[in-house]
Amino acid sequence: MMDDEKMPPCMSLLQLPDELLLEIMRHLDSLRASEPQAIAMSKLKEERKRQSINQERRLALHSLCLTSRRLRRIATPVLYASFTSTSTWKGMEHLTLFHRTISTEVHLGEHRSPFSKYVRYIENRFSDHLGNNLYDETEEYDTIQMIARYFYLLAEIVKLAPNLQHLCVVSLDTEDMSFWQFILPPALAVDPAIEHAGVSHVSFSKLETLCFQVNTSSYRHNTRNDWYARIVLTMKSAPLLKEVQVCGIESDDDPSAASATSFVPFKQLRRLDITKCFLKIEEVVDLWRACEGLRHVTCEWSYLDCMTEPPFGLVPGLLNHAETLETLRLDLREVRLDLPRPPKRLFNSFRAFINLQSLTICERFTSDDHYTWEGRIADLLPVSLESLTILRYEDGLFEFGCHDDRTRNLRHLAEDCPTALPRLKYVAVHDFLEFHASELRCLFSDAGVQFVIVRETL
Repeated sequence: MMDDEKMPPCMSLLQLPDELLLEIMRHLDSLRASEPQAIAMSKLKEERKRQSINQERRLALHSLCLTSRRLRRIATPVLYASFTSTSTWKGMEHLTLFHRTISTEVHLGEHRSPFSKYVRYIENRFSDHLGNNLYDETEEYDTIQMIARYFYLLAEIVKLAPNLQHLCVVSLDTEDMSFWQFILPPALAVDPAIEHAGVSHVSFSKLETLCFQVNTSSYRHNTRNDWYARIVLTMKSAPLLKEVQVCGIESDDDPSAASATSFVPFKQLRRLDITKCFLKIEEVVDLWRACEGLRHVTCEWSYLDCMTEPPFGLVPGLLNHAETLETLRLDLREVRLDLPRPPKRLFNSFRAFINLQSLTICERFTSDDHYTWEGRIADLLPVSLESLTILRYEDGLFEFGCHDDRTRNLRHLAEDCPTALPRLKYVAVHDFLEFHASELRCLFSDAGVQFVIVRETL
């Protein structure tokens, strides 16, 4: 064993150069949320772990700031680069302190700089890893006042952050409270260039990713049902916006406002994910057509009635992105087709999308009539496809074809893979019922394709 005199001296953080200290502290930055609230909470364990890690990192950075002036100078920009909070009484305390701090200019060495310039990422959730939950706190008599104040202060933090790059928010938007009313202009103009006197506009000049979930009081009964169009129009001022994830938005009650979204250019947008929405088909298509060069697209409906016309325009609405689209997910399982008989195939061929690698589509895309479909799935798919997922319905009301028909279609797909789809390596069927597929697994395996049955739960 080495004598104490021969032991190498223990190097402390203070002995490291500034460049190395900064690199170490950057590894203590927050783990950003990658999904809206509703989707993240479906993977509760992972979300809780992420929140716990973020708290540990924030406490570590705060401790370093208390160690010495030198460490405080280096750690402070990293500490204030991210703000993560929850819309609860506990989260309100943290929010109030953070807002008070970044609202105040401070002296850092010889330079006078506000903390707000460091903020790059802002996030809120409705619950945290410690068990604090907004829904559990609604029984308290003054929770409504608290949450209204919370969204006001959260919006103020957004407006105070000129270098904000990533925004992830979930909000309650009713007649009595809102987050977006403090961010958006007070009235919607079809021409988004119209200025509103006395309003503090948020430029979002450096915003790169936007992830938001809007929870309104009730579907089609909210007098303020224009959040979707107003948010989209406001984001026209974000020239660097590359990724948008939206959850829970509804159709706009004002047709002129909704149509205005088609004139908003999103030249840099590469990912557009719309989940659990109530949008009309034409609203979704207008938004797609307002973008240039999308690479990743998701659209999932929570509910929609197609009373007279089936959604034939979905795939043509994406043709502007035929050369750039890499992943596509269209989930129409909650779209009701109230027609005398099911339509012919809802989707045209996907062969125009020459760089499409991953496709997730509901079972309807192979329907040709009420019971059977005589075509071959491979004829609809691009040669570039590597992964295919088919989503089945939870009951028989909206199915097209019996079990034997679906099995036959998949058997034909396995036969066609070596010649028509040489790059296809993965096929999955998401089903709510027991689906015996030993024969299909063997057929796909012989074709060099992994075949998986994913059992979904109601």
